[in-house]
Amino acid sequence: CERLKKQLEEGVDIRKTEFTEQEQGFIYYYNLISLKKRLLILNKNDATPAGLENQTLEMLRKGETNILVFDGKLELEMSELPSEDRESFKKDMGIEYFSSELIQRESLKLLDYITFFTVGEDECRSWPVKMGSNARTSAGKIHSDLEKGFIRAEVVHCDDLIRLGAMAEVKKQNLLRLEGGEYIVKDGDIMHVRFNL
Repeated sequence: CERLKKQLEEGVDIRKTEFTEQEQGFIYYYNLISLKKRLLILNKNDATPAGLENQTLEMLRKGETNILVFDGKLELEMSELPSEDRESFKKDMGIEYFSSELIQRESLKLLDYITFFTVGEDECRSWPVKMGSNARTSAGKIHSDLEKGFIRAEVVHCDDLIRLGAMAEVKKQNLLRLEGGEYIVKDGDIMHVRFNL
């Protein structure tokens, strides 16, 4: 505690401090804000003085802060457009994701989570799981019975389904794989779990 107190008083970023396993266990219970991962969200606009944004970003990057920059005014204007115009405008402006999507993605990444999907005829759901989770454990996020009776998972990446437009096309292109329980789920995987109880 004395060492951390001294570092904090000196303005040292204690997230860069190396701790022994014993110290990590001790510090864990204090739940220090100074050790939390950070995500800074900057709303830029036309009134931002030239160079200020770059200076701010450079300063923050040295502190290893994850940073997202977006134009809130532009996104507000786009949100008021009809959905078909919104997608076209978004593409014309070179915007891949809206800030809300980016914030969600970056937050999950900071917490070492990925997202996999289940897709049905009438519903598509996303499921966050810890990075490195296997198929059996991930199936348990959907329902505990799926984990208990797990046999195999049919897996395809969402990019392939989006590109081809239909699951029938995915199967025709032989992109649907059968994976066992120890398969490490990847961010963006679509899983259909086969199980038996």
